[in-house]
Amino acid sequence: MRDTARRAVSASTLAGALLLGGTACSAQEEGASSAASIGSAENGEVKGPPVVPVSGLTKGLALPLEAYMLNYADGLQIERSKQRLAAACMKRLGFRYRVPELGLMPPPSSNDANMPRRYGITDLKESETLGYQVPSVDISKVNADVNPTRAEWQALMGRTAPGPEGMAAPTGSGIPENGCLGEASRKLDAEFGDTKTGELNRKSYEDSLGDPAVQDVIRRWSACMRSSGYQFTDPQNAPFAHFGESSTPSAEEIRTAVTDVTCKEKTDLVGVWFSVETRMQKEFIEENQLVLDAEKKQVADAIKNASRT
Repeated sequence: MRDTARRAVSASTLAGALLLGGTACSAQEEGASSAASIGSAENGEVKGPPVVPVSGLTKGLALPLEAYMLNYADGLQIERSKQRLAAACMKRLGFRYRVPELGLMPPPSSNDANMPRRYGITDLKESETLGYQVPSVDISKVNADVNPTRAEWQALMGRTAPGPEGMAAPTGSGIPENGCLGEASRKLDAEFGDTKTGELNRKSYEDSLGDPAVQDVIRRWSACMRSSGYQFTDPQNAPFAHFGESSTPSAEEIRTAVTDVTCKEKTDLVGVWFSVETRMQKEFIEENQLVLDAEKKQVADAIKNASRT
C-alpha cells in the first residue's frame, strides 16, 4: 500500500497514537493512594479530526466501510477507560500508576480510511502553508518523566520490555495475561487486532490502483503536473521522495504541493478515485456482511462498556 494510505490509524494501533509514547508508573510508596497519582486525562486536550472531512477536495466524503471503523473520538474514550482500569490493576499489584495524558496529539484522520490524504494531499489552503507536511503538535513535555522500571513494565504490559527482547511475566506472578492493559482491554471487549474491515479497506485501495478509470485520471493528473514543470507519475509516492526531510516546508515544497492539489481539482482525481472505491467497497460489504456486522457490534459494545467505566 502506498505511503499516504498507510498513514491511517487502525483500531489495533490507535492506543499507541493516543498514549503519546509512554506509560507513567512509580513504585508505590507506603500508604500512598493510586488515585492521587492519576492526572486528568482531559487536561490540554487538542481537538481531534472530524469523522468526515470538512475542507478540501474530500469535504463531505466517506467510504462505505467507514461505517464499520472505530473513529478517533470513540477510540479515545475507550483508551481513557482502559487506562483507569489499568490503574486499578496496577494498584492491586502494588504499583502507583499515573495515567498518561491522552488526546494531546490526535492523528490527521479520524479512522483507518485516512480520507483527508487517502489520495494524497487534497486541501489547497493547508498546502499553501504546510506543503506536504501535517500539522504538528509540541508534546516535548508530555510524559517527559516517564521511565518505568522492568517490574513496572512487566506489570503493565505483561512483558519485561517492549519488543521481541521482552519476556512474558512468569506463571504465578499474579500479573494478568498481557499485563494490566491486557486485562483492561478484555474487560472492555476492546481487543480488536486485525479486522476484516481493515483488510477490505486496504484491498479496495490496492485494487483501485488497477482500475482503468483510476489509471486514466492519474495519467491526466501527471500531465497537468508536467505542464507546470513537475515530472511526477504517482500522486502518492513521488512528492514524498523529495520532501519531508525538514519539519518546515521549503518554498519549492509549497509550490509543488499547491500545484499538486490544483491538478487534482482540475482532473477530478479525488472524485473519480472515490467513486471507484465506493463501488468496490459496497461489493465487499455485501460479500462479507456477517463478519463486518460482528466487528461493528464489537466496536459498539466496547464504546458502551467504556462509557460505563
